[in-house]
Amino acid sequence: MLVKNFDIAEIQTSDGKEVEEKLTFNMGPVGLRMKVMQHGQERVPG
Repeated sequence: MLVKNFDIAEIQTSDGKEVEEKLTFNMGPVGLRMKVMQHGQERVPG
């Protein structure tokens, strides 16, 4: 998970109303590999 080192400080909607839930069917890529790094960090081969 990309945000495992963060705490949620506040959650709200743009209009201040209750959040609506929407059921959707999502598809995602198979076999996708991704590496992330902090801004300004040099790439490490590998």
